[in-house]
Amino acid sequence: MHGSAFGFFRFTGLDARNPFSYSQALAPGQTFNPAAADSVGVPVKDQLKRQQFGGSAGFPIKKNKTFMFLAFEGLHQNAQNAVPLLTNTNIFRPQHTAQNNQQGIITALATQTNNPVPCLTGQPALPSATCAGILTNILTVNPATSPRNAFLVNQFENNGGLFPYNSREYLLSGRFDHTFSDKDQAYVRFSYAHDRELRVKAPGSTSLVRGLKMSSGFSLTTTSSM
Repeated sequence: MHGSAFGFFRFTGLDARNPFSYSQALAPGQTFNPAAADSVGVPVKDQLKRQQFGGSAGFPIKKNKTFMFLAFEGLHQNAQNAVPLLTNTNIFRPQHTAQNNQQGIITALATQTNNPVPCLTGQPALPSATCAGILTNILTVNPATSPRNAFLVNQFENNGGLFPYNSREYLLSGRFDHTFSDKDQAYVRFSYAHDRELRVKAPGSTSLVRGLKMSSGFSLTTTSSM
C-alpha cells in the first residue's frame, strides 16, 4: 500500500491585518446626531481559520489482478469579509473636499454681514446667514427629519463592517482496476464533490444566506486486445 497526506493551516494570529478592515462608525440601530462630533471607525483585524487537508492511497485488493486508488481533499474555512462602508459619519454632512467644498461655501455665507444672496432657484434672495442654515439642513442626512434620511443611515449602518463567511468543501475521487487476462482489462472511475458556503446576511442579523453544491460522476471503461 502506498499513499500520501498533506495539510495546510492558516490562523488569524499568523496573518497581517487587512488594510481595508475597519469597524463601523455607527453600530446597527445607533442614532446619528448631527449636533454631535463625528464618529470614526477604527482598524480591526478580520478573523480567519482555514484548514486544507487531504491525502491519497493506492493498494491491491487482489495481487496482480485488482487495484484501488482513492484521493480526498477537504477545506474548512471560517473567515470574515470586510465591507468598509461607513468609516466616518462626516459622509452625512456637507462635504469639504477639494473637489466638492460644500462646507466652505456654507462657512463663507455664514460669516458674511447678512447680505441678501440668491439661495434657492426661483426664490427671492435671502440673508446670507439664513441661506447658510438652509443649505446645511438640505445637505445633512439627518434621520430625524425624514423617513428617507432614516432609511439611508440605516442602510449604511447595516450593510458594512465584518461579515462572517464560512466554507466547507469535500472532494473525493477513486479508481478501481481489474485485469481479467493479459488481453482484457476494465476500470471504474468515480468522483464526488460537496461545497457548502454559509454567511450572515447582515451584522447582528439571524437570517442566513446558504449555498450548497453537490456533484458526482461515474464512468466504466473496458479494454481488450486481439
